[in-house]
Amino acid sequence: MKYEAQRGIIKKMGKREKLFLIFLLSGSVFAGSLLFFGNVYALTQPVYTIDVDPPVIFRGDTVFINVTPINFDASTAVFEWYKNGVLDSANSGVGKGTYSLTASASETLGLTTITMRLVVKPGGEFADAQQTLPLSVVTLPEGGVPGAGGAPGTTPGGGIPGIETRSIELLALPSNNPDPGEVITVSVRSSDIDLDRSSFRWVVNGVAPRDTQGIGAKSHTFTAGKTGTNYSISVTVTPPTGTALSKTTAVRSFDMPLYWWADSTTPSWYRGKALPSIGSDVHITALPNLPGVNPRTLLYTWRFNDNYIGAQSGVGKNVFRFTPQFLGVRETIAVRVQNTSGSIDKEKNIEIPSLEPFVRVYELKPLEGVDFIRALTLRAARGGETIDLIAEPFFFPLRNVADLSFRWNLNGDAIPSTAERPRILTIRSAADTLRRHTISVLVENKKDDIQKTQRSVDIEFR
Repeated sequence: MKYEAQRGIIKKMGKREKLFLIFLLSGSVFAGSLLFFGNVYALTQPVYTIDVDPPVIFRGDTVFINVTPINFDASTAVFEWYKNGVLDSANSGVGKGTYSLTASASETLGLTTITMRLVVKPGGEFADAQQTLPLSVVTLPEGGVPGAGGAPGTTPGGGIPGIETRSIELLALPSNNPDPGEVITVSVRSSDIDLDRSSFRWVVNGVAPRDTQGIGAKSHTFTAGKTGTNYSISVTVTPPTGTALSKTTAVRSFDMPLYWWADSTTPSWYRGKALPSIGSDVHITALPNLPGVNPRTLLYTWRFNDNYIGAQSGVGKNVFRFTPQFLGVRETIAVRVQNTSGSIDKEKNIEIPSLEPFVRVYELKPLEGVDFIRALTLRAARGGETIDLIAEPFFFPLRNVADLSFRWNLNGDAIPSTAERPRILTIRSAADTLRRHTISVLVENKKDDIQKTQRSVDIEFR
């Protein structure tokens, strides 16, 4: 049994659920309501789902009720649980989004209703919300299940008529919202029909594909078309005995690229991507490309290394931000995009590594600027030649640019640099200079000595 704020979801029935329907036919009454209240005003409405396990409850079962927040943090929210109108204070409080109970009921054949009421108080910018969950508890007749004896279609000693409860489901993998060009397989699932001996008739957008028809054709595979292409996929299953059953599902293709960028330093002439390092800001933007749908109206649920990030999730929140904390670690960021009706439900993920910032030394030519074709490791020069060197830092956090210092050394001895141009070093040698010299530059964040790197260049005068 699954409840969701503003809509209910009914799952597929198993064997015990069939008994539940039998009791309905015998005259038992099942009354339930799903209520959702909360302040709306200027506050944000909390969105969450509620799962009840098992979906159909029998006397003596242990029942688990679990709340899954969509746009707030469960660990800081207050959950108040009421059973038949009485507050269960022992199982209510901060972070108590799961509730369990033992289903008690009369020993008399029929249904007993336990009324649970949940009040959710996320706090902060969120309104309070409450929801009523009527739980119907079934008491079974003594002697077993329908069909175990006596006349066909009756329960032993009860005379309750049997009903047809067989069902099928359609499952689209990897999803009902594939990428354009992605291969999709739609399969039939059933727990009470012999699918291997059943006959299948598939219809896709009104056309019956020839290659997926007949006995045992439990699935249909196709390639999704361009963004916005809709598919209506129907199947009729005829079991070896009994009547045929039909089911339809919708598939809609669209792409959703994830673009990311990092706020880190790069030279003005650099045309590559700025890469993240420890302390830099990284932004990821999800761009669902679906004709006729405004991306700002969709719900974005972000996860960082499998952890739900409620503060950055919500309607229209298609940008995620984080700051790498560890060198060389590949962070995994995932986003799930949905609409209120459930017809749009797509998930994408991306891995972003962090690396160590570095510096490269280039020659600065008077009339041409930086010779960025190659970084210098060895420069041959004539005695008396003047050479301008420039240090170009890569991928330091952009916020630390003003805090970077440049320390030049010649053969291990410090060279004073000018405050106006600390990244540039000018070498003027004597005309008779004949030897190799090693020049190095150390780039360091003056406020964080962890952020530092060094590079050396050999100058050989001939």
